[in-house]
Amino acid sequence: MKTVGPFNRLRLSCAAALVLAGLSTPASAYTAATLYSFCDDGSCTGVQPINVIPTPSGTLYGVTEGGGDKNFGTVFALVPNAKRTQWTYKQAWSFCSQSDCADGGAPDSGLIADSEGNLYGTTSQGGGHGHGTVFRLTPKKKKWKLTVLYDFCSLTGCADGSPNIRLTYAGAAAGAPFDGKSPLYAGANYPASSHGALFSLTPGAKKDKWGVALLYTFCQKKNCPDGDQVAALTADASGNLFGTTSSGGAKNMGTVFEYSGGVLTTLHSFCSSCTNDGSFPQGQIAADTAGNLYGLTSGGGENGHGIIYRLAPNGTKSTLSILYSFCPNGDCDTDGSNPITGVVMDAGGNLFGTEESDGTTKGGTVFEWNGGFQVLHAFCGCGGEGDSPISLSVDGAGNLYGTDLFGGNTDNGTVFELAK
Repeated sequence: MKTVGPFNRLRLSCAAALVLAGLSTPASAYTAATLYSFCDDGSCTGVQPINVIPTPSGTLYGVTEGGGDKNFGTVFALVPNAKRTQWTYKQAWSFCSQSDCADGGAPDSGLIADSEGNLYGTTSQGGGHGHGTVFRLTPKKKKWKLTVLYDFCSLTGCADGSPNIRLTYAGAAAGAPFDGKSPLYAGANYPASSHGALFSLTPGAKKDKWGVALLYTFCQKKNCPDGDQVAALTADASGNLFGTTSSGGAKNMGTVFEYSGGVLTTLHSFCSSCTNDGSFPQGQIAADTAGNLYGLTSGGGENGHGIIYRLAPNGTKSTLSILYSFCPNGDCDTDGSNPITGVVMDAGGNLFGTEESDGTTKGGTVFEWNGGFQVLHAFCGCGGEGDSPISLSVDGAGNLYGTDLFGGNTDNGTVFELAK
């Protein structure tokens, strides 16, 4: 356990702490801070943090893909004091703690939380068949209990594959917590065809044994007009699934899709050669109260370096609008380029995201779209701060939290905050 106090809580002082992109709205006032630097104390409590999520108690929970007791990753907590001036690091679980890594290893798609304080996630390795698990962590008085809810590759021919994106559930698109009882949904790599699949996990008659149903396998026709490789997934209050594929579609540049009533509908096929479109959608997607979807592509757009888009779902008549094209006038130093981590939305409908490289200090950026584009912070990997931000989340007060894959005091990544 390690406490990060006021003197160690690095205030990010690089010259680009708040960089404006010269756009239509003034920059919001955020204060950036590094909350934790991994492997800082020599114990390698975790390396390469994948994400953090805020909870109503104020505690942040996240996963690291590596490090921990067996170097197979961890689940960790950062607990603030009453004034949020100190954060205490606690390791909730170190993977591969059980014989033959039955508990899984290498979590690489983040966590969700239910209304009772339980955490759910997936691992990409370990479990009963070596292809990963779905797990639940339940808080106890002094330690957490891990329960494996499902071992991937349990179906004939490994038809359920292994997971590659974060779990979702009915109501996730609106920010509701998971109820712990409804089905979970996710996308998976699909070893039999390597094109991706959607599946659901449902609690069984026995509390800790969940069943799987394969909902859809992609690339069912030549050239994959329905998409290829699931990149993101979310669900509305009715359990309708919306997501993206990183390739496939009419131009083989990715799609936005809806899965509802047992039918998959391609809402949009991206086109890399079109300056009025994007290509290769990446990272998580967000939805507003009207049901519009928002996301990023790593290519396409006016400058060929990716876009922020809004899509109004309406079956095959859905409409996509470009909100912003990265790298204006070929200058990627102002805003970054080729984003891959997706977007989140606050209660006011403002969009936030990260860009993993470029920016004024070449360490990636955190940006906001609220009718205009602005860079809130540019990372430099200097003075102990992180670089290569790969995740972002927002709490009810509008504070932003995320992880840097690298940087920090030992170049093993950080957890950062942009506080309002």
